Amino acid sequence: MPKSFKQFLKENTAFNKNLIDFWNEYEDYLKDYFIRGGCGIASKDLSEFLYRKKMNNEIVKTGYIDKNGFKQNGWFLSDSPEYTPDALTNSDRRKMIDSGFAPDSVESIKLWVQDNGLENEFKLIPHSWVELNREILDPSGFYIDGKSGQFDKTSIRDNSKYIIFKNNIAV
Repeated sequence: MPKSFKQFLKENTAFNKNLIDFWNEYEDYLKDYFIRGGCGIASKDLSEFLYRKKMNNEIVKTGYIDKNGFKQNGWFLSDSPEYTPDALTNSDRRKMIDSGFAPDSVESIKLWVQDNGLENEFKLIPHSWVELNREILDPSGFYIDGKSGQFDKTSIRDNSKYIIFKNNIAV
């Protein structure tokens, strides 16, 4: 684990002790957790870590859009829209192409999102986390340099940013 991340943990005492213990025990896997798409395996490993300590917990599975176009499971509300090609659904890609936009271009995606008033929709990022006694533990919300990441470090402590959807309705 890079020294900067250990130093970051020492300086940021707001993190749950179990989460810090998990990161220290699983330091060889952090490079896999702190990347886009690493949240599912990080949450699974954290859940198993907590169960070994006799702590019941629940994994909130990574969000997705079902065949009816409804959001399901876990989503994170970021402060700014995500304009990467990964943020697009197949339907979004088709709509972009039909409108003359390039779905592999960040600038084109940004223009299409803005032209269609979809900024708030593109702030929602599929995400997985663990809930322990109603507390959200996010094992993968930022990068191991302790400075950047999928989400702002202050936002990952804001539970209102974590949303569970059931048939497009926040529950």
